[in-house]
Amino acid sequence: MKPIRIVQHPALVGITAAIALLAASTGASASVEALGPNSDFPDSNLVMPFAAKGSRLSFFSISNVGLSGPGDTPVPVTWQFYDESGELLIGVERFILGEGGTDVVDVTAVRSRDADGTEGPATSLAGRNGFVVVSKDDGSPDLLGNWTIADTSANSGFGGNAGGLGFVGLLDTNSFLFGTSFAPASLGDNLLVILGIDDFGTVPTSLTQGNPPRSQDPVFVMRISLHSNDAPSGLIGSVDVPVAGSALFTSLEDLFPGFDLSSSLTIVATPITQDVSTMGFYGQAVGQFGAGQSLRADLPPQ
Repeated sequence: MKPIRIVQHPALVGITAAIALLAASTGASASVEALGPNSDFPDSNLVMPFAAKGSRLSFFSISNVGLSGPGDTPVPVTWQFYDESGELLIGVERFILGEGGTDVVDVTAVRSRDADGTEGPATSLAGRNGFVVVSKDDGSPDLLGNWTIADTSANSGFGGNAGGLGFVGLLDTNSFLFGTSFAPASLGDNLLVILGIDDFGTVPTSLTQGNPPRSQDPVFVMRISLHSNDAPSGLIGSVDVPVAGSALFTSLEDLFPGFDLSSSLTIVATPITQDVSTMGFYGQAVGQFGAGQSLRADLPPQ
């Protein structure tokens, strides 16, 4: 993997323009055809990150707000777990009741579950980072969910809503993602997750379509910048990050070593590799108190 390259301030014209576009178009948002990800409504596909390397643990919770099957029987939902490389690690089918039926999955014990409740052998994804795509087999927009990532060494955790795909349009390519952070220097833990998602099929998949990367070259490159009113010209710094697979897991300190991260800030990220769609998540913790968020995507040009 090539080293991270620091980008000078003039290269941020595109980011500044995107923020201005977002502000200008917000008032006319009612006339904009919405693009994914969906963070507000149930959907047919859910995308969530997991981190299980070192002292991190992860689990997921979903609810089915649709109908049960005939005679109040459970209905099938497919879970596909991808490594950060983009490779499909395991896929299982788990049956769940409707009308608010729930399901919780620990990434250290992934297993199938039949309609009668019989579970298959457990597979542990400990020692890996990646993401899961949970999909309703009949394509109905009935699922909602959330993810939780805990760090036992920091004695803290955070979580957030799943990103929904299918009901609210496709993911836009080369879209900007936005998030916020408390001053990273004051945090006991923070984790930025960027997922490269192929959203052109019926069910989303990784950028490598479930296969290992075919070469040593990066699959895509992300441009990530931090902005603060306390920084000169509002810019703390910007980096181009080559991603070897279909996901990036990093901290803001690792991305910006030697930078002043003592103020609260805005995170801006976009893939600079053409025709790449991404989703983003960020978690932060102060002591035992943590919070997670899904990075927000910008509005499409008018």
